[in-house]
Amino acid sequence: MVAVSVERTPTLAGAGVALGAALGAVAALVDAPRQLVPFAAVGVGLLVVGAGVALQANDRRIAGRVAALVGFGVGLAGLGLAASVPGGLFAQVVLATGLLGAYALSLGLYPVRRAWSRPLAVVGTALLVGAAALDSVLHGIPVPRLLASVTAALVAWDAAERAITLGEQVGRRARTATVELLRGGATATVGALACVVSLAAFGATPAVLPTATLALLLAVALLATTSLFA
Repeated sequence: MVAVSVERTPTLAGAGVALGAALGAVAALVDAPRQLVPFAAVGVGLLVVGAGVALQANDRRIAGRVAALVGFGVGLAGLGLAASVPGGLFAQVVLATGLLGAYALSLGLYPVRRAWSRPLAVVGTALLVGAAALDSVLHGIPVPRLLASVTAALVAWDAAERAITLGEQVGRRARTATVELLRGGATATVGALACVVSLAAFGATPAVLPTATLALLLAVALLATTSLFA
């Protein structure tokens, strides 16, 4: 890992909200017990990374860097498991894509290089939404789970952007947890309402509105809505 100043990197609260939402987006795509092991491995790895970064923020840099490296290694092992989990190529591709999105997001929020934070957050979000779209096309995921996954991915993106911006403006040590949690809750609420509207639209015109198109429309609507409050 390349050393970066912890003062102006993404805030811990926002990063936690973003990664929690990202893992929620992947969890909505898990449909078999055998997929739980790689999902749990990546989740535990990212949790250890977060603990390591928190240690670094509290001036325990050596322990923090060791923990972060271990966490990234566990996450990589989880990605490897996802690519080889039994159950068919389509299931492997969907799960690996989603977990790779969460992993990319973590690399942006607990950055090896600060300039990479936003690009990695965008790449991670794109992979999360792409995994949901792939699951819709290749496997026929139920519409409620598809919408939940896309909504969680957009919540992750919004929280990541907020964490990066606040980190740049006021620093990681600033007390921003309340603001970020409220913002995350507001975005999730908007997403839930958008899901209800999307489900109603899908129920009204199921033959005209494919589920992948529905997910794309939801993503665009959420992006437009959250940008109003940026």
